[in-house]
Amino acid sequence: MRTEILDYLKGLKFKNFNISDELPFSTSGTAMYSKNPKRVYVDLEQVTGEPFIVLFGDYNVDSEVHSVRLYFSTDAKQLPSDYNQVVSDIRLAKSVTNSEKFFRREVTSSTSFENDLMVTEFEFRFTKLT
Repeated sequence: MRTEILDYLKGLKFKNFNISDELPFSTSGTAMYSKNPKRVYVDLEQVTGEPFIVLFGDYNVDSEVHSVRLYFSTDAKQLPSDYNQVVSDIRLAKSVTNSEKFFRREVTSSTSFENDLMVTEFEFRFTKLT
């Protein structure tokens, strides 16, 4: 799903933000989004299994959850004029399509502060039955 989200974001025309192919963390341990404000980074996809329906015996129905996190930072004292539109457009990435049949598509976002930067983080969760 990382590739699909990146492709979707690259198709958007952000006024003040750029999309990076790089991962959000460097080998030095410093977050790339902290070093490069207004650059959007997409992390690697994580896949976990969760029980969906628990039946008797060995006939449980499980789900597979594909999670992808996305990060960017901005100056906390003066947000770019298109910040709210960028957040709205990124949230719509939950609708990207691929060959897998996901029955649930969710996105959550949050903000935190690192010195004079506001960090915006999104978590996309795509769930399918296995």
